[in-house]
Amino acid sequence: MDGGGQVSRGGSQVGQTLGTNNLKLLTDSAFEELKSFSVDGILPDLKDVAPGSLQDVLDTKNSLYYQWLCCLMRVLKPKQIVELGGAMGTSALCMLSQLPEDAKLYSATLEEHGLEFSYIKTNYPQLTKIIGDDSDMSIWPGDLDWSKTDLLFIDAEHTADAVRRELEMYIPLIGEGKLVLMDDIKMEELWPVWLEIDKPKIDLSVLHHSGFERFYHEARA
Repeated sequence: MDGGGQVSRGGSQVGQTLGTNNLKLLTDSAFEELKSFSVDGILPDLKDVAPGSLQDVLDTKNSLYYQWLCCLMRVLKPKQIVELGGAMGTSALCMLSQLPEDAKLYSATLEEHGLEFSYIKTNYPQLTKIIGDDSDMSIWPGDLDWSKTDLLFIDAEHTADAVRRELEMYIPLIGEGKLVLMDDIKMEELWPVWLEIDKPKIDLSVLHHSGFERFYHEARA
């Protein structure tokens, strides 16, 4: 899978200085990393993942985005990630497997009858688990400094109203020059939301059969 180019790895500064061109360069760099990525290296982190979910991680035809997330962590080296819709924790584990020790991942998910974060049995000091509705800002811990967020990952309730609300609530909090990922955006109800976004953006649906997109939040004159 050809990312189309290489770029030197600039650590978390890449996330802070993203522009329209650098968004593509960062994307290409993660694809370049993917060419030599071995999933065997993250299997210890996935030891408690259910077989069906593990198969999704291994499926490079329909859900390659899990492995690509690992590669994105390597090239972006984010200091702080906020994930909306952590569910059982598969995506979080993929990111945690590559996160620097001093990074932070705040992952929120709705209560799911005891299934929330059920795949994460190892203690990761970088991870803060939040169980609650992300429409309620009181669920977030007091130590979360939104301005330090390098990456916002939106994969929660899959309705147009919910995603629009999350964009309206969270984009102003993280500030300009930050990376936003959106999963399953090619679902019929969600695709119009993606089309409404007036930001530098890239369609990465090659990574996931139901859509996987990213955009860069910048101010408009």
